[in-house]
Amino acid sequence: MVFIGCISPMLMASDSLEGSVSYGFDSNPYKLSSPDGLQRNREYKALQFEYQGDSLVGDLEGSLVGNQLKSSRKKANLLYRLKLNKRVYNASSSAADSSRVDGHLRWIERFKLGERKASLLLSGDIRSERNTYYSQTQRQIAETSDGELIDNRFSFDAASLSAELVYYADKKHSWSLL
Repeated sequence: MVFIGCISPMLMASDSLEGSVSYGFDSNPYKLSSPDGLQRNREYKALQFEYQGDSLVGDLEGSLVGNQLKSSRKKANLLYRLKLNKRVYNASSSAADSSRVDGHLRWIERFKLGERKASLLLSGDIRSERNTYYSQTQRQIAETSDGELIDNRFSFDAASLSAELVYYADKKHSWSLL
C-alpha cells in the first residue's frame, strides 16, 4: 500500500507528505558474509514516511511615494523535513529490526547590510537510529558473559547546529562567515 498526499496548513507554504508500507522477504536479514542454514528467507514489514515543506514568511511594509503605494517585502524562508524509516522482522528474527528518524530545519533571512544585500542561514539537524545487533559468532542477539542482551550496540543519537552570514559584495562576489 502506498499513499502520497499534499497538505498546506500555512499561508504561502508548500508542504508534502509521502509514505509507503511494504511487506517482503530478505534472504540474509543479518547481512552475514556466509549465511548458515538458519538464514533462510525472513519476512519483514517496512514503513517509510517523509514530510517536508517550505514556508515563505514576510512582513509587508508600505510607503507612500507620490500617488503610489510602494510595498517592500522582507524575505525569509523556513525549510523543514522529517523522515522515518522502520523495518520490522517477524518475531523469530527480530534481531534484524531497524529504525531511523531524521529531522532538518533551516531558516533563511534576507536583509540589507549597509548598501548591500546579506542573508543569515540557521540550520539544525537531528538523527536517531536504532539497530538490533546480531552477533555473527553467537548466531543470535549478542549477549554479555552475564547473559545480558547488548542488542543496541549500533544505536545512536546525533544533533548539529550551524549559522552562516553571507554578505554580497556585488553580483559575482560574496563573503561568508560560518
